[in-house]
Amino acid sequence: MLRTKAVASLAAAAALLAAQPDAEACGDKLLSMSRGIRLQQAYKARHPARMLMYVGEIREDHDVLLELGILYMSLRQAGHQIDVAESTDELRSALPKEDYDFVLAAHREITGVAVAIAGQPSRAALLPVLFEPGAQELADAQEQFVLVLKTPASSTDHLEAIDRVVAGARLASRH
Repeated sequence: MLRTKAVASLAAAAALLAAQPDAEACGDKLLSMSRGIRLQQAYKARHPARMLMYVGEIREDHDVLLELGILYMSLRQAGHQIDVAESTDELRSALPKEDYDFVLAAHREITGVAVAIAGQPSRAALLPVLFEPGAQELADAQEQFVLVLKTPASSTDHLEAIDRVVAGARLASRH
């Protein structure tokens, strides 16, 4: 069973960071077309994805959990549906119940997630999240996976990449 406790803690962490006011210089408000909303808040997914986010052992790492919470909120605001699994047992039991597009997990836990879901009847692609990756670490992950997310993300690149992958997968499944 997926726990709402993890979702609530991720949402609370993201809300705390999002509450910081933006500073604008004189005249900036005249140049701002969408005054009052950030780009991530205005972005809506053309192809909303269904995701299962695995938090596992990262619950113990406050900084990583906070970044994952921000990512969670960004994805939700864009229109993606996200469930949270706190253990590999929850992960295994959730996969057959829903038609997930992605299983999202911290990069350092992705091997354990892959082992846990091996043999599951799911089309979900593994989606690792890298936290402040170095250039070589990012390049290695991009060679191994269809899509890689990195945090902190300062634009909508990650949202647009998810849209492209989901659109391509749905188009391929029609043929």
